[in-house]
Amino acid sequence: MKRVSNILLMITCYFLISCDLSILKWDMPLLATVQTSEVSQILAISAQCGGSILSDGGSSIIERGICYSTTHNPTVSGLKVLSTNGIGSFTITISDLTMKTNYYVRAYATTKIGTAYGTETTFTTAGLASITTNVINSILLTSAIGGGNITSSGGLPVTQRGICWSILRNPAITDTKIVSGSGLGQFSISFTGLMPNTTYYVRAFAISAAGTSYGNEVSFITASLPTLTTSTMGLITQTTAQCGGSVISAGSSPVTLRGIVYGTSPNPTTSNNYTTSGSGIGSFISTITGLTSGTTYYIRAFATNSFGTAYGNEINFKTLSAVLPTLNTLAISSINVYSAISGGNITSDGGSPISERGICYSTTSNPTTSNSKILGGTGTGTFTSNLTGLIQNTSYFVRAYALNNVGTAYGEILNFKTIPALILGQNFQGGFIFYLDGTKEHGLICAPTDQSGGASWGCSNTSITNSNGTSIGTGQANTTAIISGCTTTGIAARICNDLILSGYSDWYLPSISELGLVYTNLAAKGLGSFQSTYYWSSSQYSGASSYLQSFSNGNAYTTTKYSTYSVRAIRTF
Repeated sequence: MKRVSNILLMITCYFLISCDLSILKWDMPLLATVQTSEVSQILAISAQCGGSILSDGGSSIIERGICYSTTHNPTVSGLKVLSTNGIGSFTITISDLTMKTNYYVRAYATTKIGTAYGTETTFTTAGLASITTNVINSILLTSAIGGGNITSSGGLPVTQRGICWSILRNPAITDTKIVSGSGLGQFSISFTGLMPNTTYYVRAFAISAAGTSYGNEVSFITASLPTLTTSTMGLITQTTAQCGGSVISAGSSPVTLRGIVYGTSPNPTTSNNYTTSGSGIGSFISTITGLTSGTTYYIRAFATNSFGTAYGNEINFKTLSAVLPTLNTLAISSINVYSAISGGNITSDGGSPISERGICYSTTSNPTTSNSKILGGTGTGTFTSNLTGLIQNTSYFVRAYALNNVGTAYGEILNFKTIPALILGQNFQGGFIFYLDGTKEHGLICAPTDQSGGASWGCSNTSITNSNGTSIGTGQANTTAIISGCTTTGIAARICNDLILSGYSDWYLPSISELGLVYTNLAAKGLGSFQSTYYWSSSQYSGASSYLQSFSNGNAYTTTKYSTYSVRAIRTF
């Protein structure tokens, strides 16, 4: 009986143990199941990765994220970035990385059972671009040409490149710089505003999201002008005087012309009156003729080499006095685009017959008979003269003159401005004129600033009917068709169509030919504050792409409609 009881007890225990083990086996949690995503958006110090928790293994996710290292098989005991908990996909940005470094990455998920890892993936962070500086050439007084060669982008697009310079070593972009587009390869650029006979240091630079890299430093010396002095005055008469100068140094090239400049205003130049006295260095003397008696003149010696003209110190003198005619200049009248009427009234001949009288005029102050003149007969009294062949929208200075045996007398100086005509580049009706038709009264106007620095053309892979016009005059129709056929907000055509500027609301996105004229007649001439980038046109190329214009090199291209580029509106007048 006792044996039977023992047997029953053993059977009961076995049954209970078997049941418990079965229950334990059914409820025991497992490690989570994790996948690692591909690394994307790799920059110099950051990248984007993530993973997917396919199963939590029967236990809640306590922590999930990305662990990474510069060695294989990173774990959560090293560097890691956390994500929100739970199963499913997640994406994380890894920051504070080191440039040009190889990293290993695994997604992970931690439960109470432990930490599970996804497969390991690897990536390398980007670095700075590699660039060299070109030798400086075409060196002049205030300008030179330099450039560089970008041989490697370092893994990220070069968004800006150019040259920087300074009179100190190791110039940087915080010094003076000029930008020359973007991307890899050779580039050349002219830099101006330099000082003559000065040493400059130059480096090419390239900018990407990784930072700014510089090429090797090169140096050069700008050209120099001659050095000279003006001599003291010699014999002075009513209409003549003697003076000269001494060329001490030729500068960066031989002196090809030297002499004296003079005028009735300070600081005369070779654009005023001048005499010539050979070439080379050394002393020289010049005789000035045709002066006006009793008049103060300013005089300077000058010397010219291949780089320009230098001047000596200024001196002044006064011709001997004489009795000249007395006269007034008549008021300017009948001012037109290319003509006007003036005259004079000679009230006294100064005791000598008036042999010539008339009007002299110039676009600079103090016109004389050596400038443009119109004869008005002889004798005293009132006369009128028609000024013709003038330049529209130009200021002129006018005075009457009278000549007797003593010399030439002038009336008071009057000034006027001819009526302007419409011209390319003129600021008019809300923007800049960049096209005029045959009448010169109608044309196209470009807005003075960009309407967007980054907008898409819109409706990619959708062909917009009646938006394929490329010629001058088709931009408005293109824009209307785009607005009708593409309801997407913020696209280039809609930005222009919705623009109200300087009281005008009829702006539109230009066709590619119209945009080409904007580049040629405005941007290439430094008008309009354009960026050296691409601008959208309203001309569709296909359902997937449209035309755009480079304002860096002036060429037209096609690209996908979903790309983002700058926008500039135009209007018709």
